[in-house]
Amino acid sequence: MSGHQVTSRAFPNEFQKGLGASPGHVAEMFSPELFTLFSQNPEPPSWYIEDLLESPEQTVREQLRLALKQLPTQEIIDASKGYWSGMFKGTYDHDLGCRLWTLSRLAERAVSAARLTEVLSPSQPDCPRPYNHPALRDLVPDAEGLVSLDAFELHGDTLRRGGYAFMVLASVPSANAAYWLLLHTRRLGLYPNVRVRLDPFIVRPEAELPGTCFLMNVYGRPLDWERIRNLRDTEHGRWLPDKTRIATHFTDYAWRPSDDEVVFVCEELPAREEIDHRGSRYLHAVYKRSKDQIVHLDGAIRWYDHSEYSNRVDQHLRTVGKTGRRVKIFRIDTSISREAFEDLAPSFFVWNYDVAHYFGAS
Repeated sequence: MSGHQVTSRAFPNEFQKGLGASPGHVAEMFSPELFTLFSQNPEPPSWYIEDLLESPEQTVREQLRLALKQLPTQEIIDASKGYWSGMFKGTYDHDLGCRLWTLSRLAERAVSAARLTEVLSPSQPDCPRPYNHPALRDLVPDAEGLVSLDAFELHGDTLRRGGYAFMVLASVPSANAAYWLLLHTRRLGLYPNVRVRLDPFIVRPEAELPGTCFLMNVYGRPLDWERIRNLRDTEHGRWLPDKTRIATHFTDYAWRPSDDEVVFVCEELPAREEIDHRGSRYLHAVYKRSKDQIVHLDGAIRWYDHSEYSNRVDQHLRTVGKTGRRVKIFRIDTSISREAFEDLAPSFFVWNYDVAHYFGAS
């Protein structure tokens, strides 16, 4: 297992209650080596956990089997009610299948929680992960933890530099969530003007993380920009999810006019049961009427504790103000066209069909 080890610090008390097991048990369930393996793999643990049972590394096999044995009994009972026996390709008894499925879900949530902890309160504040890696030694992140995309070579959904592959910090618990955003920034020639936050854990030699390409068709048509250009009062809306790949409570948006500018904000609030290991996706843009262009664009994760979340759901985004703890994922430091904005915004909110429809998807 290459790269930096992720220690047991990855299990903060504030997140453990959301992992589906008791705090002490979660900390004991994953050894540092096993947790590092899960955290450095961008794929969901359920895709490969079965193969780890036959890993060439004896330590991995032993630690995985020990973790499977330590699963809480209630977790196994709950899993057996919804477990699909065809999930894994091997021929296992029902109990082992339930254990593999349950452990993979706990691992995925534990990694997401640890990732949030690391970016909010880095273990090495002066040089947070992964910027302490030798391949990034000459890159200095800015105050928001962002570095220029221009310093990397893009391969699918990975960023290559110095023989190693990195990934952009995902806005939701799915490593390829930034793929389409990167695709559009390259197509639009924006690379030198885009800064991104790197995932703190995913650092692998290029050969071990070659990058994956995906297909997604988005057909755009213009918003009513004439209305936005002449806006005098705040325009806002809220979408309740119909179908989506991620658990979402609702999505708010607002256009707020001020002199020559109209500020656009949009936030996808996760479901309440998700907030211990996932933040909201938050987009902020500034449209300048006189230039008829977007003069600033950035995307972030906004993490809420339970009290902040309760206050947030009772208000619309336009009245909330600053709340939660925000981690910037990307920022574009140049003016872009309205058409470019129509591509980038739904790419940031990938899998949110309400946002896609608002920006013109069929």
